[in-house]
Amino acid sequence: MKSLLLTFAILACASTLAAQDNNVGECVRRNDIYRDAEYAHPLPALRQVVADKARQTRNTFYVSPVCYFSNGVSNVMVYWREGRALILWEPYSNGDGPSQRRHELVWSRRFLLLDRDVVPTVDQVAGSSFLLTKAFARRDIRDCVRHGR
Repeated sequence: MKSLLLTFAILACASTLAAQDNNVGECVRRNDIYRDAEYAHPLPALRQVVADKARQTRNTFYVSPVCYFSNGVSNVMVYWREGRALILWEPYSNGDGPSQRRHELVWSRRFLLLDRDVVPTVDQVAGSSFLLTKAFARRDIRDCVRHGR
């Protein structure tokens, strides 16, 4: 009986967490980065990534369209081909100025290296917010390349 109650409690907690994650939901609207005040000037942030992390002189970035969620949050995915990285760009909205803005990508909470942070299955993600499945990585890269700048 105890194991049945424990199983039920675990399932209840898991479904509650899944429901909380779904509150962010899907994009309700998308827009070009140059038409959004938060992202309109991406070059300083991209240059900072190159200055801090690049190992070669040629660097190619693909920046997805801005994704707006129903809760008012927005973000952009950046695919850095030579750095083999996917970077979640969430702007700081507190008006910290240009010096802070150029560090937003370098300091991203989700600077995911494709060779280290991408795993084959959801089971291997195991609830981590710092791992991504191959399918999601492919989807994000394809979105950046096909629809981004």
